[in-house]
Amino acid sequence: MIKNKSVYHLKRIYFFGKSYVYEIITAVAGAALAIIAVLSSSNLKLGLFLSIGVVFVSTIIIIFLKTREKAFYFLGMHRAKDRDDWIGSGDFEFIKSEYAFLITNASPGYIYSKCLTWSNYKYEFYFKILNDRVGIVVRAVNLSNYVMLQITPSGIRPHLNISGGWKIWEPQQAGLSFENELSLDKWYKCRFVCERNEIFIRIEDGKQLVFSRNWAIPRGILLFRFEEESGRLRPEKERSQNHDEIKQVTTIPLPINLEYGSVGFRNWGHEKALVKDIYISKY
Repeated sequence: MIKNKSVYHLKRIYFFGKSYVYEIITAVAGAALAIIAVLSSSNLKLGLFLSIGVVFVSTIIIIFLKTREKAFYFLGMHRAKDRDDWIGSGDFEFIKSEYAFLITNASPGYIYSKCLTWSNYKYEFYFKILNDRVGIVVRAVNLSNYVMLQITPSGIRPHLNISGGWKIWEPQQAGLSFENELSLDKWYKCRFVCERNEIFIRIEDGKQLVFSRNWAIPRGILLFRFEEESGRLRPEKERSQNHDEIKQVTTIPLPINLEYGSVGFRNWGHEKALVKDIYISKY
């Protein structure tokens, strides 16, 4: 635990410096110029006026840099506050004993609110499956339209969620089966690179490569499944909680438009996993 905390704090310091490098340089340069202006001026009033001008200009530059859209985000998920910018519903809570966040019984899931308009990006994180699988969301336009790559011990099950309807491929169909099953006792590092309609997937166990493959997001129009209940259509869940009331499953053709969108996690029912050290950057 102590080692994990030390590594986490070092990562936070590194990414803080990387994130605010221009602001830090501007502040230091502004302070230095203000001091030089005061010390080098024979007229004290003029020196003070120049230093105030330098500080003002530096402040404007810092405000501009802070309000521009960032090119990356690092979320350690090692404190409860790290949930603040996530949108969704279900159980997505900080587990102090694991120094990570638990995702379970969360449908439609959670997505990060600060990169909803991103298109091509890299999404890295560590995960540990506790029960069954973990659902990884990418290109989430909202909580009803996204790609979900569901990591199971034996392979990855791609999902498309369009207007709440699901289209699912098994690992064998998608060519995403693992040669060796993932352990439920290990942390793994995962990296998704979304570029146009391709998703490049890489899973590592420490420094050892476990899996490297890519999957293309289908284009055009596909049939999506909805449950029909009491004369109304509703999004089909992977397991229905009300089997007796469901009359039938209806398929509806829907166009796919997932060229941009945020990242996140989604687990349904008993599915349970831990996640931490999330890094999202434009690609």
